[in-house]
Amino acid sequence: MTTKRQIDQFESGMLNFPTALIVEYQGRLNKDILVRAFELLCFRYPVLGSRVERASGNIFIAAVPDLIPDVVYVSGDIWDCVREIGERWRVADSLAKLVIAEKQDGGHVALYTDHAIADGTAKQAFLDELWEIYAALVCDLDIDTDSGPSLPESPIDVLKAHGVLDGSVAISSNTHAEHSRFPAAHHYLRFTIDETSRIRERARSAGTSVHALVCGAVLLAQRNQLDGGNEPIVMECASPVDLRARLDPPVPAAATTNMAYPHACLLPVTGDAGSVASLATSVKSDLERSIEQGSILSSFAESFTVNNFSEPPDVCEKQDLTKLIVSNLGLVKDFTAASDLKIVDFQMWTHNWHGTPGVVYVVYTYREACRIQFVYKDDLFQVGQIDAIAEFVRGILLSS
Repeated sequence: MTTKRQIDQFESGMLNFPTALIVEYQGRLNKDILVRAFELLCFRYPVLGSRVERASGNIFIAAVPDLIPDVVYVSGDIWDCVREIGERWRVADSLAKLVIAEKQDGGHVALYTDHAIADGTAKQAFLDELWEIYAALVCDLDIDTDSGPSLPESPIDVLKAHGVLDGSVAISSNTHAEHSRFPAAHHYLRFTIDETSRIRERARSAGTSVHALVCGAVLLAQRNQLDGGNEPIVMECASPVDLRARLDPPVPAAATTNMAYPHACLLPVTGDAGSVASLATSVKSDLERSIEQGSILSSFAESFTVNNFSEPPDVCEKQDLTKLIVSNLGLVKDFTAASDLKIVDFQMWTHNWHGTPGVVYVVYTYREACRIQFVYKDDLFQVGQIDAIAEFVRGILLSS
């Protein structure tokens, strides 16, 4: 059983970036049972009960026997609490937290994890399993209460085990792994079920995906903020791809920590709003080609030999509207819950801004309604500018 291991250079680049997956519920929540479900989840996955330790200039994830991360109780609104948790996040104490917020006839539950131990795929798997355990306990069903075998493998070890990365490649020193932190600002663009149906139909008609259509709309929205008339400007649209399923054999969600790597598509973009379909088609075909040819997996493996992920990101002092990231969570499935509890909404809260000069967009669909979250640094982008981009994106996506 592995209870302590060194974090690799990719994980270290994600350290100290806490993210919460938050659900809104209606009905009666049994807090004691949910806490018990959280304890069992931590037993199954010791990484949730781990913390960061330093030795000889390197950084380690260390599972602490019987350590259950904090459970924070809130009466009323959850948002001030999740902000405060992000501000006080200390990886030397723990790498996960559960927040339970109650108000009349409902409330919120937030599962916080540090990005070093769980990317989006792993976070969703943990949250899914938390509610599955909760439902089983409410129904008094037999469930597995055994402790999990070990910490998840590091990305570098996964790539080596699958023959994608040479076994001689070593973990780089992690001396810079706790980066400077800058609170992220957020904007949420929400669509109704009917509006989401229209967006899906438009994507189908164009022979593309909702994710790619959103990429096209965001490219145009940011291009609209740039000078240069209608002349084409080369822009970069990066899409993180979960590489677990691209390995042979595939890797389960919780078997490793971070296996999402971005593919960057470079496109000339004009101010012509009618070009959204062609932009979306280009983004989708370029991304699919990278996946099918294995070039994105090769790039991920190569990055361990040429990049030092543990170096602190540059402190960007100027926005760059020619760059953007569109992360696709896809269809977030309904969560298992007891009969007297209904989960009605889902969203993600990223506390810290990661050193990019552009906006990060997170796209997902929950209960048949599309959401786009904007994450940005508020001294680079003003609220009015973000509002203008959001309005433009909405107009493009819903135009006939």
